[in-house]
Amino acid sequence: YQNPINLVDPDGREADDWVKRDGKIIWDENVTSSKDKDLQKGDQYLGKAVIVFNGSRDEKLGKDNNLFGKGAKLASVTVYGPDGENDIEEYQGFTMTSDSKKFGAIADGTYSFNYDAKGKSGKLESHWAVEGRNEVPPLDGYNPNPNSKNKQFKSGIFIHTSNRNGAAGTYNKGKNGISEGCLLIVPSKYDKNGKALNNGWNQFNEQLSGVKKGTLILNRS
Repeated sequence: YQNPINLVDPDGREADDWVKRDGKIIWDENVTSSKDKDLQKGDQYLGKAVIVFNGSRDEKLGKDNNLFGKGAKLASVTVYGPDGENDIEEYQGFTMTSDSKKFGAIADGTYSFNYDAKGKSGKLESHWAVEGRNEVPPLDGYNPNPNSKNKQFKSGIFIHTSNRNGAAGTYNKGKNGISEGCLLIVPSKYDKNGKALNNGWNQFNEQLSGVKKGTLILNRS
């Protein structure tokens, strides 16, 4: 997709941001930063955009290790976009990696995400970095990934998509995975006339176009 040219509120002075208040994510027209005087006691400032993954440890890829395959169990994803309360969209995603026992997933929690201009390496491009590519705690406190020397943390985590057909399993004789910790959004599907059949990766990027940074919340049941 095209790189956003105009970033939303790059200096943080424009009003209207997302806040977590009394357990709910709301759009507050008066709040502009985590230090804003309009924040109420107990409020959590979330920023211009919020991505919420609601998944489970029981997530699994479907037939042929495909996100769209029969028997797949996916996470639900809600994106609270930069245009406010009328800019909330639902997607499907995946949080448990191509092989969770081999590679390990990232832990539940609240993280920052940002638009990374350089972007993720490899064919599955993305500019949505988690914690600025820096260290993120692994699920259950241990990173089993044989491709990583750091067993206490995972790093280089992005939000990206699978192969275009939904394939999200391992490759290179199982040595690598489409996700070795990254969070996935299902690819966009279209009919023969080019009409969108789902909310997928393309729509995800369109909704977040221009966002510089925000909050990622990962919950698993």
